[in-house]
Amino acid sequence: MVQVVWFKKDFRTLDHAPLHAASLAGDVLPLYVVEPSIWNFGDLSVRHYQFVKESLTDLNVRLKKLGASLYVMVSDMVEALDRLYEILGPFVMHSHMEHGLTHTYERDRAVKAWMDAHECVWREYQGDAVLRGKYVGHRPTYMKTYLKSPVIPVPKSIQGVKRSDKTLGNVDLLDTFTPPGSPADAPVRGGESEAIKHANAFFQSRFKAYQISISKPAKSIHSSSYLSAYLTWGNISIKSLHKATENHLKTLKETQQTFYKKQLSAFHTRLFWRSHFVEKVEMKPWIDHISKDPRYDDVRHRDSDAFKKFTTGHTGFPFVDACIRFLNRTSWLNFRQRAMLTSFACNTLLLDWKDVGRFLATQWIDYEPGIHWSQIQMQAGLIPPRHIPIYDVIKQSKETDPDGAFIRMNVPELAHLNADDIHEPWTLDSNPYIAPMVDYATVLKASKETLYQIKKEPKRKPYV
Repeated sequence: MVQVVWFKKDFRTLDHAPLHAASLAGDVLPLYVVEPSIWNFGDLSVRHYQFVKESLTDLNVRLKKLGASLYVMVSDMVEALDRLYEILGPFVMHSHMEHGLTHTYERDRAVKAWMDAHECVWREYQGDAVLRGKYVGHRPTYMKTYLKSPVIPVPKSIQGVKRSDKTLGNVDLLDTFTPPGSPADAPVRGGESEAIKHANAFFQSRFKAYQISISKPAKSIHSSSYLSAYLTWGNISIKSLHKATENHLKTLKETQQTFYKKQLSAFHTRLFWRSHFVEKVEMKPWIDHISKDPRYDDVRHRDSDAFKKFTTGHTGFPFVDACIRFLNRTSWLNFRQRAMLTSFACNTLLLDWKDVGRFLATQWIDYEPGIHWSQIQMQAGLIPPRHIPIYDVIKQSKETDPDGAFIRMNVPELAHLNADDIHEPWTLDSNPYIAPMVDYATVLKASKETLYQIKKEPKRKPYV
């Protein structure tokens, strides 16, 4: 039987268990299905799609060198399976486990039911240090075991299936579908080749200031790995990146480069715990729309005018606006500023956390559901045992962008101001910027009192 390799969020050839297994089992049909129901769900946008198109174009080039071509269909998955069955008859399908929200689980359950009903075999492989439908237990122990398994090599060759059926298009068919949203002006490019290039650049020099610049928006642009999107979309595997990091740490230790070792160790720690957050959706696939702390369900609201000012970077607070504009332009922002934006919207303006979360999901190219929604709920103060993170955006501005370089880069209206004036231009005799959307000190104080008063109420379990 033909071996179908269903690419989902794993656009690579190295350390790709489904592709490797299929190449050893028979004729291979590599397949990507553009599923409108997935792309129009509300958490993905055209900027993700552009990254995926670039990734698939790169993947196709790599597959052709091995002897196969990537086929593309635009259809919901069950309809695609019907068409595949008409063309191929019974087939075996290989894919990685996907870790997503409720709608992707429902899609996969429908796929499993279809495969069983048609007596076709679907083999799912672990592609991350996460297991489908359950927690792995003690994360450090599991990671040590997981990382002992070898990186799966690129297949030496693939016997590709040749099909002339028009239903099975090539990568050009990707241009016939356009998801909602706005493209980014200067995003990172997708593809396994780009992932390798960024990893090499990080290990060669960028990591050297990783820890000391991680919270500084202007400097983190030059010291961050920029690998999160490549991990999200599977251009590089978590295992191969772990092993590469361990090898570089070993070299730094042997050469006694203690400072640089500390910088890279900070990256390794974050990489180590990444799967812990990806795993959050395994038992809580509803995390995007059900609060972990229902006591706060009625305190936040929808305000279209305030939401528009926030999402377009016109709040009147220079640092907030700089962060949003940079995000909208590049699809990336460092972690501390991501947390600050979420807190400002949810805990100061008291905007609906679900609306804020969906907007930010559509903007980050590295949007990973488990990581994203657990952080949205955490920064919105919806994890009962934790405190409510309330960031003072003026303090954050002065601490992380003291000379105003990041603000000048992204809010050109204020490029002429000095470091003393740029953080609070409304205090000048004549404000050269738009007026702040709220009286910040008053609103911050009131919101804080409201949120912490609710926290004193008896706890309630979320309804699921």
